[in-house]
Amino acid sequence: MKKPLLIVIAICLGVAAVATCIFIFALSENDATESANNINGTYYFYINGKYDDSMWYKLDGNKWYDSNNEQGTFKLENNNISLLSEGIQFAKGTISDGVLTIKGDFSEVTFRKKPSNSGTKPNNSTDSTYYHSYDDSEDSGNNDNNEVTEYDVTYYLNYEEAGTETHKTYNGRINYQPSRDGYKLNGWFTDPDCTIVWDNSTVVDNDLTLYAEWVEDDKLQGRLDAPLVNIVDDAFTWKSVANASGYEINYSLSSAAQYSEPELIHTTNWSFPSDLPGGIYIVKLRTAGNGMTTVNSFPVSKTYYHKCLEETNNVYIDYFFRLNWDAVKYATSYTIEGSSADEHFVKTAETNQLDMSAYNGGVYNITITANCDGYLSSTYSGSFVHKHLDAPVVLQYDPDNYRLLWQSVNQATSYKVNGMIESEEYSFEKTVSENYIDLSE
Repeated sequence: MKKPLLIVIAICLGVAAVATCIFIFALSENDATESANNINGTYYFYINGKYDDSMWYKLDGNKWYDSNNEQGTFKLENNNISLLSEGIQFAKGTISDGVLTIKGDFSEVTFRKKPSNSGTKPNNSTDSTYYHSYDDSEDSGNNDNNEVTEYDVTYYLNYEEAGTETHKTYNGRINYQPSRDGYKLNGWFTDPDCTIVWDNSTVVDNDLTLYAEWVEDDKLQGRLDAPLVNIVDDAFTWKSVANASGYEINYSLSSAAQYSEPELIHTTNWSFPSDLPGGIYIVKLRTAGNGMTTVNSFPVSKTYYHKCLEETNNVYIDYFFRLNWDAVKYATSYTIEGSSADEHFVKTAETNQLDMSAYNGGVYNITITANCDGYLSSTYSGSFVHKHLDAPVVLQYDPDNYRLLWQSVNQATSYKVNGMIESEEYSFEKTVSENYIDLSE
């Protein structure tokens, strides 16, 4: 009678392969929803693997603030979040694992919490006016690893008996607010006619000249309300403001902070110019007064994602060693860069798939960039195991014919079988090309 055997099966492939290791995690229902207690903090705009400190959202309790001095409350349901401003939905998206995704009709934008030892935190003032001072004595950006360069800012006070003042920036931003008897400062502007407002949250990257606009104290009673703006696709709409002489609009790429000439309109709707290049824009809108009995409102700032491609999702390598991902709307091509311990490649694909069968097995860092002329590209990064063979599954042992059969493994070219007689010091090793082994010997 044949002795019983203890059989060990291993897979060998004709090209470089990666050993199999599987982990299974159990997730309770309570773990699936982001807790309202751990979402507090500042989320920075995140694109192409980098944080942009000039754009952020801060969540604190049930309140939110952003880098454009907008603020309000938020509602959280499972991992879905709604940002509200004066009870009206300002933005919506999802939040999970330190990632806040703001979703629009044609794009979505990612904000992430920074690791505790990286980057700077923004001005967290809840001052609703755009001329507040930037004061952040605990700013982690002002350290040896991320030193802020300070520049000279020349301030034209813009009335007869006053001249100019020059002051250094503080933590990269302007921090000077003069006083004048009988007047209130209505903001700083980049031109002498005070038509292009300076955003005080902007980081100064060179010497700068600014001009003051003043409003008489007795006219402050006539300051108009700012419009409450709603955005659907490229259409900006708002309700009419009482006593408005019109509405002023200008805009800038968030990375440039160079605003267009103000456009005065007399309707309560406006469409973002479709011929502008893709990017993230800051749009400023204020109610215009007549300068005599009514005063311009403070500007409202809105972040507008114009022609921004969505991020790539659902990335995986299939059984045929093809890298797959969901097609990105409007993308006309994809740039794929991959690297492992002994491979590196950069490829361009017009479809949402790349054949990786010619590359050796290993752990690959993959970057996929979605492209389209006139649109802001999006980039995805992740790590994947390439040519990762499944473990064989034993189907049956035939004791009459002494044959062991297992399920064929996709892409396997051979199988190595190790056997050992339990009660004797005897073992064997054999390589077979089929999914069975004859043990009659």
